[in-house]
Amino acid sequence: MANTKEYKKEYRKNNSEKIRKYQKQYDKQYNIKNKEKRNKQAKQWREDNREAALEYNKQWYLDHKEEMKEYSKQQYKDNLKYIKQYRIDHREHRNEYNKQWREENPGYNKQYRKTPKGKLNCQKDSHRRRGLGFIPLNEPFEGSEGHHISENFVIFIPAEIHRKIKHCIWTWKNMDKINRLAIKYLMEFEPTQWQDMKGLSMDFQAIVKEHWDINKL
Repeated sequence: MANTKEYKKEYRKNNSEKIRKYQKQYDKQYNIKNKEKRNKQAKQWREDNREAALEYNKQWYLDHKEEMKEYSKQQYKDNLKYIKQYRIDHREHRNEYNKQWREENPGYNKQYRKTPKGKLNCQKDSHRRRGLGFIPLNEPFEGSEGHHISENFVIFIPAEIHRKIKHCIWTWKNMDKINRLAIKYLMEFEPTQWQDMKGLSMDFQAIVKEHWDINKL
């Protein structure tokens, strides 16, 4: 008996890679053959243990949050054509679903728009409707508003600075004045962001060179 145990132990040690490959192949074949059975079992378990399943899913998502974000981004890029077509084909259904959801959750959108993330998304939607891009050069903060220094680049500055001078990006009315204030704010209050930003891209460097002499700001 002892010799048999020693032999098995030695065999597993010397053939670990071979055993792993076999086990992996066996598991794969087993899962294929028993897919429907396993799905039923999993479904039944979730129904019988709803709270535990929800807690497990929540914890799993928290543990893999960054991975899931990257996966979702990649899935969106890989299936963009399909997603666009699906939205066109199911527009009425989506509109009806969204309408029903709003009726069942009154006040949610209003409350969400008051959160930092909600405010930022509202600004993004507003920029898209105006035909503007949205490339933020610094992070939003409490009491800030996004200011377009060009059709694409945005700098978050205090609301009182943003509203100090009436301006229009389409006519360029007072844009040089308000842009100077935005750049000055970054240089004085977010020097690290400013240093990173100066080397951001050739597009941004061209915008700065065209409208300002950085050394005189």
